[in-house]
Parts: sequence; C-alpha cells; structure tokens
Amino acid sequence: MFKRIAQVPDFEIEVLVALPGDAEDPPPLYMTVAYRPARELDALTTEGGLPGFARGVVRGWRGHEAPFSPEEFEEFLSQYPSASRAIWEAYTAAIGKAKRKN
Repeated sequence: MFKRIAQVPDFEIEVLVALPGDAEDPPPLYMTVAYRPARELDALTTEGGLPGFARGVVRGWRGHEAPFSPEEFEEFLSQYPSASRAIWEAYTAAIGKAKRKN
C-alpha cells in the first residue's frame, strides 16, 4: 500500500561542487537538508531560482573549513556559482531514490 508522507526528517546529501580551474574531481561536501513537498520546492525556485532553493533547504554542512551559518552559506553561494545546481542535483537524486525490498 502506498502511504502518505507525514513528516520526513532532515537528511544528508553529498554535494560535489566543481572548483574553478581544478581538473581534479571535487571533494565531497556533505549538507544537511530539509525535505520539502513539491509545492514548496516550486515556490522556492520560482521566487529565487536555484540559489533560492538552496537557501530554503540547506540546514548545515560538514567537510567545509568554516562552520555553517547563514552568512557563511551566502558567501559560499557567491564564491561558487555552480553550487546551487550541484545542491539541486544531489537533493533531487536523494529524494528520487526509494528503498526496495529484495
């Protein structure tokens, strides 16, 4: 039986942000994100594009040299323009995965 989602706890995603001028694979940055229903995701992206989406779902990180804060996250988004898309891709991949029984 398909069940309705009551409340999904925050979850962690692995984000790979391309570093400018670096041909190496980027190091992973682990972000804690909040689950949002489709209508909220639509509103976030409509109002603020992918950066607005990122601001609306990211709650923390690990693997970054600075502790997470709203100001530090804004600086991060400013320094790495591709980060918002990388967060979107990791987020949508994570919510699209479903556990399956063997």
